[in-house]
Amino acid sequence: MKRLIIIAVFTALILAASCSDVVVTIPIDRDKELSERVIVQHIGPTFDDDSMFSLIADINNIDAVTELSTQIILCHVEKVNDIVFTEHYTLNFEYTVTVKDIIFDVNKRLKVGDSITVSTPKGLIKGNDFTELVKDTEHAKKFGYQDRVYKENEYIASSSFRGIPMEAGKDYIICLTDIYVDSVKIYVDEGCRFLWEYTNGVIYTGLEYVKTDVGYEELKSNLNRVLARRTGRADEIGAMEFIKELGVRQAAEKEARQRPTTTVQD
Repeated sequence: MKRLIIIAVFTALILAASCSDVVVTIPIDRDKELSERVIVQHIGPTFDDDSMFSLIADINNIDAVTELSTQIILCHVEKVNDIVFTEHYTLNFEYTVTVKDIIFDVNKRLKVGDSITVSTPKGLIKGNDFTELVKDTEHAKKFGYQDRVYKENEYIASSSFRGIPMEAGKDYIICLTDIYVDSVKIYVDEGCRFLWEYTNGVIYTGLEYVKTDVGYEELKSNLNRVLARRTGRADEIGAMEFIKELGVRQAAEKEARQRPTTTVQD
């Protein structure tokens, strides 16, 4: 049976050992991890802030993301189930994650502790594993990937819209859509660049792993303020129709901004 690859519309943190009632937390030295790892290549669209667009509408903004998302959760990535090199020369990752907190769930599907499957273009793969994955493809032959040898600490990062890559063993605040859950039991990352890693009380974001000074509760509060503006229009008419409407509105707003202003002379 062929695996079904789902791509979004439009294109851990804590290691614990317990003894009786006592839980010992061993913090991850995330800065050390990041400094020892070398990202040698990025795969996937990485649009700049002033040119982010899709063919129909710019959905890489937090209001569009929250309209299109049906869940926003804090989750722990338990494992990587599969990595697929797609026909669009991008990587797609399938993860098993555990729900740790629910920020938003329009359809009330989830509860804390649930184990769900998530599909996303955001992830990391060791360079030599990437060579093995793509070695028989035309893309690999064209660019010489089938013969490329990487060092042990060299990785390929996959993303979209410059979102932070996901990894097994880490916690993330992720925006999801559940439109495929009934058919194939998979939640899909709908967040564009809006994905946050949460490690040792620190929020990291973006392809560059920028360490922010925003804590989890503050980020959650900020998201709830955005969610208060959510109209539910995408729930009502469907994601694609919402994106079309958004594109029409954005085009009109852009035209209005570019229209020269005139002044009336006395």
